[in-house]
Amino acid sequence: MRLPFTRTGLRASTTNPSYGQRVKLGATSLVERPWGYAANAYMDVVLQRYTAGSWSTVRGSRAILNSSGAAVWRYRFASHHRVRLR
Repeated sequence: MRLPFTRTGLRASTTNPSYGQRVKLGATSLVERPWGYAANAYMDVVLQRYTAGSWSTVRGSRAILNSSGAAVWRYRFASHHRVRLR
């Protein structure tokens, strides 16, 4: 028997923030069940940033999904460069 598939999404309040602008990031996670996909509740999640050719965990980004399978972060990235997150 195989492990269930998951569907995870990440969205931002703005895709082109100004320098120092606060950005709200939201993540949702669904897990496969026999009847379809359901919320992946109370799982640990982290936010990762692509730097120097590899993915690294953003400090202080650990969160636990709520009963709806969602988590929210608010960050201010003080960088003039593009930031890739997952």
